[in-house]
Amino acid sequence: MNDSVLTNEIVISFAFGYAAAAHRGQTYGGVPYTEHLRATVDNVVFAYNSAQYPTTLPNRLGSILTAILHDVVEDTSVTIEDIQNSFGPDVRDAVDGVTDEYWENSTRAARKAATYGKTARNPTSRIVKLADRLANVQSGGKVDMYRKEHADFIAGILPNGPANEAEKILVDSIEELMYN
Repeated sequence: MNDSVLTNEIVISFAFGYAAAAHRGQTYGGVPYTEHLRATVDNVVFAYNSAQYPTTLPNRLGSILTAILHDVVEDTSVTIEDIQNSFGPDVRDAVDGVTDEYWENSTRAARKAATYGKTARNPTSRIVKLADRLANVQSGGKVDMYRKEHADFIAGILPNGPANEAEKILVDSIEELMYN
Protein backbone atom coordinates (compact mmCIF):
# COMPACT_ATOMS: atom_id res chain seq x y z
CA MET A 1 0.00 0.00 0.00
CA ASN A 2 1.47 3.35 -0.96
CA ASP A 3 1.42 6.47 1.22
CA SER A 4 -1.28 8.15 -0.87
CA VAL A 5 -3.72 5.25 -0.44
CA LEU A 6 -2.99 5.07 3.29
CA THR A 7 -3.45 8.84 3.65
CA ASN A 8 -6.79 8.67 1.81
CA GLU A 9 -7.96 5.83 4.07
CA ILE A 10 -7.02 7.82 7.17
CA VAL A 11 -8.84 10.94 5.93
CA ILE A 12 -11.94 8.91 4.99
CA SER A 13 -11.91 7.17 8.39
CA PHE A 14 -11.57 10.55 10.15
CA ALA A 15 -14.47 12.00 8.12
CA PHE A 16 -16.68 9.02 8.87
CA GLY A 17 -15.92 9.25 12.59
CA TYR A 18 -16.59 13.00 12.48
CA ALA A 19 -19.96 12.48 10.76
CA ALA A 20 -20.90 9.54 13.00
CA ALA A 21 -20.23 11.64 16.10
CA ALA A 22 -22.23 14.55 14.68
CA HIS A 23 -25.18 12.30 13.78
CA ARG A 24 -25.00 10.28 17.03
CA GLY A 25 -28.48 9.19 18.07
CA GLN A 26 -30.07 10.05 14.71
CA THR A 27 -31.75 7.41 12.61
CA TYR A 28 -32.73 7.13 8.98
CA GLY A 29 -35.57 4.77 8.20
CA GLY A 30 -35.19 3.09 11.58
CA VAL A 31 -31.45 2.38 11.24
CA PRO A 32 -28.47 4.40 12.49
CA TYR A 33 -27.91 7.48 10.33
CA THR A 34 -24.46 6.22 9.39
CA GLU A 35 -26.16 3.59 7.19
CA HIS A 36 -27.53 6.38 4.98
CA LEU A 37 -24.06 7.94 4.80
CA ARG A 38 -22.57 4.56 3.79
CA ALA A 39 -25.24 4.11 1.11
CA THR A 40 -24.49 7.56 -0.30
CA VAL A 41 -20.74 6.81 -0.37
CA ASP A 42 -21.43 3.42 -2.00
CA ASN A 43 -23.40 5.20 -4.73
CA VAL A 44 -20.57 7.69 -5.35
CA VAL A 45 -18.05 4.83 -5.59
CA PHE A 46 -20.41 2.87 -7.89
CA ALA A 47 -20.70 5.86 -10.24
CA TYR A 48 -16.93 6.44 -10.32
CA ASN A 49 -16.18 2.74 -10.81
CA SER A 50 -18.77 2.46 -13.59
CA ALA A 51 -17.53 5.49 -15.53
CA GLN A 52 -15.52 4.64 -18.62
CA TYR A 53 -13.48 7.86 -18.33
CA PRO A 54 -13.06 8.48 -14.58
CA THR A 55 -10.31 11.05 -15.13
CA THR A 56 -12.98 13.45 -16.41
CA LEU A 57 -14.78 13.38 -13.05
CA PRO A 58 -14.30 15.62 -10.01
CA ASN A 59 -11.74 14.53 -7.41
CA ARG A 60 -12.78 11.09 -6.13
CA LEU A 61 -11.58 11.64 -2.55
CA GLY A 62 -13.37 14.98 -2.36
CA SER A 63 -16.56 13.34 -3.58
CA ILE A 64 -16.29 10.55 -0.99
CA LEU A 65 -15.62 13.04 1.82
CA THR A 66 -18.55 15.18 0.71
CA ALA A 67 -20.81 12.11 0.60
CA ILE A 68 -19.81 11.24 4.17
CA LEU A 69 -20.37 14.80 5.39
CA HIS A 70 -23.31 15.76 3.16
CA ASP A 71 -25.89 16.12 5.95
CA VAL A 72 -23.81 17.30 8.91
CA VAL A 73 -24.45 21.03 8.43
CA GLU A 74 -28.11 20.52 7.59
CA ASP A 75 -28.97 18.03 10.36
CA THR A 76 -26.52 18.67 13.23
CA SER A 77 -24.83 21.52 15.09
CA VAL A 78 -21.77 21.36 12.80
CA THR A 79 -21.28 24.59 10.85
CA ILE A 80 -19.91 25.14 7.37
CA GLU A 81 -16.92 26.84 9.08
CA ASP A 82 -16.30 23.63 11.04
CA ILE A 83 -16.17 21.73 7.74
CA GLN A 84 -13.68 24.26 6.33
CA ASN A 85 -11.48 24.01 9.43
CA SER A 86 -11.45 20.21 9.43
CA PHE A 87 -11.53 19.36 5.70
CA GLY A 88 -10.56 22.48 3.74
CA PRO A 89 -12.25 24.82 1.29
CA ASP A 90 -13.02 22.34 -1.51
CA VAL A 91 -14.95 19.98 0.76
CA ARG A 92 -16.59 22.98 2.46
CA ASP A 93 -17.79 24.29 -0.91
CA ALA A 94 -19.11 20.88 -1.97
CA VAL A 95 -20.89 20.28 1.37
CA ASP A 96 -22.37 23.77 1.18
CA GLY A 97 -23.59 22.93 -2.32
CA VAL A 98 -25.67 20.01 -1.02
CA THR A 99 -26.85 21.65 2.21
CA ASP A 100 -30.50 22.65 2.04
CA GLU A 101 -31.24 26.32 2.35
CA TYR A 102 -33.62 27.11 5.15
CA TRP A 103 -35.47 30.18 6.27
CA GLU A 104 -38.48 30.57 8.53
CA ASN A 105 -41.88 29.90 6.92
CA SER A 106 -40.27 28.66 3.71
CA THR A 107 -41.88 25.93 1.65
CA ARG A 108 -40.06 22.74 0.71
CA ALA A 109 -40.27 23.75 -2.96
CA ALA A 110 -38.67 27.15 -2.29
CA ARG A 111 -35.90 25.64 -0.15
CA LYS A 112 -35.15 22.98 -2.75
CA ALA A 113 -35.08 25.50 -5.61
CA ALA A 114 -32.56 27.63 -3.69
CA THR A 115 -30.46 24.58 -2.86
CA TYR A 116 -30.49 23.22 -6.41
CA GLY A 117 -28.99 26.45 -7.72
CA LYS A 118 -25.99 25.99 -5.40
CA THR A 119 -25.73 22.30 -6.26
CA ALA A 120 -25.70 22.98 -9.99
CA ARG A 121 -22.62 25.18 -9.69
CA ASN A 122 -20.36 22.56 -8.05
CA PRO A 123 -19.46 19.33 -9.90
CA THR A 124 -18.79 17.42 -6.67
CA SER A 125 -22.05 18.64 -5.15
CA ARG A 126 -23.98 17.42 -8.19
CA ILE A 127 -22.58 13.91 -7.95
CA VAL A 128 -23.16 13.71 -4.20
CA LYS A 129 -26.70 15.14 -4.45
CA LEU A 130 -27.52 12.47 -7.06
CA ALA A 131 -25.88 9.73 -4.95
CA ASP A 132 -27.86 10.94 -1.92
CA ARG A 133 -31.13 10.92 -3.88
CA LEU A 134 -30.35 7.40 -5.10
CA ALA A 135 -29.72 6.30 -1.50
CA ASN A 136 -33.03 7.87 -0.47
CA VAL A 137 -34.89 6.02 -3.22
CA GLN A 138 -33.04 2.76 -2.48
CA SER A 139 -34.21 2.96 1.14
CA GLY A 140 -37.81 2.88 -0.09
CA GLY A 141 -38.93 5.93 1.86
CA LYS A 142 -40.70 8.90 0.29
CA VAL A 143 -40.45 7.48 -3.24
CA ASP A 144 -43.77 9.05 -4.24
CA MET A 145 -42.54 12.47 -3.10
CA TYR A 146 -39.25 12.04 -4.96
CA ARG A 147 -41.09 10.91 -8.08
CA LYS A 148 -43.25 14.07 -7.98
CA GLU A 149 -40.19 16.28 -7.48
CA HIS A 150 -37.95 14.48 -9.96
CA ALA A 151 -38.35 16.79 -12.97
CA ASP A 152 -37.63 19.89 -10.85
CA PHE A 153 -34.75 18.09 -9.11
CA ILE A 154 -33.02 17.16 -12.37
CA ALA A 155 -33.73 20.52 -14.03
CA GLY A 156 -32.43 22.31 -10.93
CA ILE A 157 -29.15 20.49 -10.39
CA LEU A 158 -28.45 19.52 -14.01
CA PRO A 159 -29.87 22.43 -16.03
CA ASN A 160 -27.85 21.38 -19.10
CA GLY A 161 -28.24 17.64 -18.52
CA PRO A 162 -25.61 15.31 -17.05
CA ALA A 163 -22.13 16.82 -17.44
CA ASN A 164 -20.26 13.52 -17.08
CA GLU A 165 -20.69 9.77 -16.99
CA ALA A 166 -21.07 9.57 -13.21
CA GLU A 167 -24.01 11.99 -13.27
CA LYS A 168 -25.65 10.03 -16.09
CA ILE A 169 -25.13 6.71 -14.29
CA LEU A 170 -26.71 8.10 -11.12
CA VAL A 171 -29.66 9.71 -12.94
CA ASP A 172 -30.32 6.45 -14.82
CA SER A 173 -30.13 4.47 -11.56
CA ILE A 174 -32.57 6.81 -9.80
CA GLU A 175 -35.03 6.67 -12.69
CA GLU A 176 -34.75 2.90 -13.00
CA LEU A 177 -35.72 2.50 -9.35
CA MET A 178 -38.46 5.11 -9.34
CA TYR A 179 -40.19 4.25 -12.61
CA ASN A 180 -39.61 0.52 -13.22
